[in-house]
Amino acid sequence: MKEYPEVLEEKVGDKTFIEAVLEPHRCYYTAIKDLFNKEIITGLAHITGGGICENLNRILPSNLNADIDASKYQILDIFKLIKKVGNIDEKEMLRTFNLGVGLTVVCKAEAAEEVINHVKKSNINAYEIGTIVKGEKQVNVRRKF
Repeated sequence: MKEYPEVLEEKVGDKTFIEAVLEPHRCYYTAIKDLFNKEIITGLAHITGGGICENLNRILPSNLNADIDASKYQILDIFKLIKKVGNIDEKEMLRTFNLGVGLTVVCKAEAAEEVINHVKKSNINAYEIGTIVKGEKQVNVRRKF
């Protein structure tokens, strides 16, 4: 904030920057708990500091990769503002922030639509951002957001 004091005057929707950045994280448990007994979820990763690359890789088996399409991200306005004001490049944004992807639910491909629809019933935005492929326990992010 010392380097970019102008951010304090910015609005994110109807909130000030400070209100938006201090908003508590969402609890996803209630939105996904009913899926656990269906045996369709194969992994969960809470995306925190380190972004998707440094969190999703922790749950991958050694013979699989996650192929992520960053153009499918629905980036929250707070992150767009941070990128603009801080003049932060895309690679650093992906490495540092979750960009609005707070939880990744890895599921069987044929269950993706069911999982998405189930999560949306809890008023949580859900969408597909990638696939699991053969590999070496890496998260590969392609395309620009």
